[in-house]
Formats: sequence, structure tokens, C-alpha cells
Amino acid sequence: MRKITFSNDLDIDIITDLPGNIDFKDLWKRRKRVLFEGVKINVISKDDQIQILRQVGRKRDLDDADVLSRE
Repeated sequence: MRKITFSNDLDIDIITDLPGNIDFKDLWKRRKRVLFEGVKINVISKDDQIQILRQVGRKRDLDDADVLSRE
């Protein structure tokens, strides 16, 4: 998976390559629209984020997936 990270007080990852058998069209159908500092943005669903983190499989991603799944 390739990603671009923008950072200031908050990290924002832009995924440019999806791992495994994840299809962007499916992610887009399940996206969430959120308001962030007055701007509406599209974000992937929590379940999709967990799936991506688990498929990437790095320890830090697996740890993040575990935390998200408990929230």
C-alpha cells in the first residue's frame, strides 16, 4: 500500500494503492461524509479502515486495527 501523509497538528493519510482484494468502488459506496473545520470531506468507513489495516499487516497497523475495533 502506498500513501501520502500530510502532517501539522493532525496526520492525514491519502491512500494511493489499496492492499489485497479491496475495490475502490466498494469503499466509495460505503464512504462517510464528515464535516471537518467547516469543510465536508469523504472518509472511508471504520470497518473498511480496519480491513485495510489488517491486510497491510504491519504490527503498528494491526495494533491500530485492534484499537479501532474496540471503539
